[in-house]
Amino acid sequence: MSKIKDRLKRTTYKSMRVDICLDGELRDERDRRIADVRAAAQAAEEYNKAAKKGAVDERLGQVSDVERRLQDALAAARELDEQIASELLTIEVRALPGDHFSRLKRKFPVPEKAMPADRAAGFNTEAVALAALPDSGYYVDGDGDEETLDALSEDDVKELRATITDGDFDRIRLAVLNLNSSDGFQGVGHLKAASSVTPASDSK
Repeated sequence: MSKIKDRLKRTTYKSMRVDICLDGELRDERDRRIADVRAAAQAAEEYNKAAKKGAVDERLGQVSDVERRLQDALAAARELDEQIASELLTIEVRALPGDHFSRLKRKFPVPEKAMPADRAAGFNTEAVALAALPDSGYYVDGDGDEETLDALSEDDVKELRATITDGDFDRIRLAVLNLNSSDGFQGVGHLKAASSVTPASDSK
């Protein structure tokens, strides 16, 4: 085997994880609680601005009321997150070798009735994402030391697309697109430049 082939066999690819809450009611409740957090944070910010201008009297207790509201909202959001954790489906998506993803883009060109995202990308982004997942998608089972990755089959991908919401699938689609977007123009020249001025470990 040539040296370059031996080196290329050690190539690794970037990955991203997408968490999907399978309980719609919990998801809606979390949206409400996050809205409460934002409203409380906005109230705290407005209070702090007014306090700096001397427009409020801190002796009246507004400080503790504003802080309490924000802390209560944060606590409620965290409490719900613990419930949501048991209802999460986690999908890991990995980047594909360039020739593989290029073939998929050629296989699924921009459809006649294309969405703006498809026209901008130059291919059918949903079809490419669906076709890429059996080769780049994994179901994350368990967590921590007990975590395992199960490769998605074509049937798994079909079931996933048929079950989750359009919004949830859109996050998976974007993960596929972002991981496989070209970032080669940045290059690694800066790493070589840095190594050229870094003393060797055995230098005296």
